[in-house]
Amino acid sequence: MLTEKHVELAAKMYAARKQAIALLGMEKFKAKVNEFRPILEGLAENRSGDILKASMDILKGMQNRGVDGIVQMVTLAACVEIIEPSTGE
Repeated sequence: MLTEKHVELAAKMYAARKQAIALLGMEKFKAKVNEFRPILEGLAENRSGDILKASMDILKGMQNRGVDGIVQMVTLAACVEIIEPSTGE
C-alpha cells in the first residue's frame, strides 16, 4: 500500500535529481549516471534485481562513512535516474 511516507520519499528523490542536474548540468549528470549504472546493477543482482534496495544500501554505507552530502545527493539522483529515466528536461 502506498502511504504518505512513500509519496514524501519519492518527492525527495525526484528533488535530488533536479538539484543534481542543476548543479552538474545535464551532460555531466548523464555521465555520472553512466558511471554508477554498472555498480548499481551489479549490487542489485545480489538483491534479487532490486535496484532501489541496492541504492539504499549504497547511501547507508556512504552515511556510515561520513561521505559528503553533495556526493550522497548526486548518488541518489543517479539512482533515481537509473530507476526512472527523466525526459531530459
